[in-house]
Amino acid sequence: MRWLALALAAAPLLAVAACSTCTQTSDGRTPGQRGRTTYGGSRPATLVLPPDHDPRRPTALLVLLHGYGSSAADLADYLGVHQLAARQRFLVIAPDGTPDSVGHRFWNATDVCCNFDRRAVDDVAYLTGLVRDIGADHALDRRHIHVLGHSNGGFMAYRLACSPATPFSAIVSIAGAMPLDARLCKPTAPVRVLQIHGDGDRVVLYAGGDNLLDRGGPTYPGAEASVQRWAAHNACKGARQAARLIDLDASLDGAETAVSSFAECPPGGDVQLWAIRRGTHVPAFSPESLRLVWEWLAK
Repeated sequence: MRWLALALAAAPLLAVAACSTCTQTSDGRTPGQRGRTTYGGSRPATLVLPPDHDPRRPTALLVLLHGYGSSAADLADYLGVHQLAARQRFLVIAPDGTPDSVGHRFWNATDVCCNFDRRAVDDVAYLTGLVRDIGADHALDRRHIHVLGHSNGGFMAYRLACSPATPFSAIVSIAGAMPLDARLCKPTAPVRVLQIHGDGDRVVLYAGGDNLLDRGGPTYPGAEASVQRWAAHNACKGARQAARLIDLDASLDGAETAVSSFAECPPGGDVQLWAIRRGTHVPAFSPESLRLVWEWLAK
């Protein structure tokens, strides 16, 4: 299953120490030290601040999660998120997953992706710990703590949203999917979900496909099934409705992405699917594309 590594340019493997449980959330400094920007202990990640940031002012936070075999730096460069964060004045942190036996970074996300070595890595604890530690040093707008993940990172975004008492108010999953086993998803409050997926994706299939960990087993849910299941978690009512077309993928002509949503969701429970017609596993996002995504997150 090593074919799941992204089609992004490979970056040199960072010297990030893997841990057995990955529950560490402190870098050894005293909470409340407002000058620090490094979090995660032996799996360090750098918090990027907007210009003239006041740590006492409640500010939105975006956590970026890369795909299998990729890296934090790759995803940040691919999306161009730091430029947008500077303009829109939100915080960004892009941690790295744990290297597996062949040196590919991964997130222990769901029962279908992508812990091929079956390692005991608790990435839910690691990532929620990052948020907790950042919140000890910087005032966070608790209504706007978001996670955006691509591929394996998209699966991990769902895993975080599925966790009871999650700190995340909204997730964006690009080419990810819900867990296969519905019992693994037990959210205790509505979480806004945006699924972005190309219907021509041959890595994580739009319609769902064989379990990525155990080929030939039960199929993982596709993009439409994932948002349908999440709408049920959020107690949305009514069918998914198409709204408009937008231009999301710069490599495709015209407005190629169909936006659909559930009209009757509770406050804080919006669920949308942006289906990229003829889109691949790695859409060609433009700065305008990312702005549209941020507008959805920030509303």
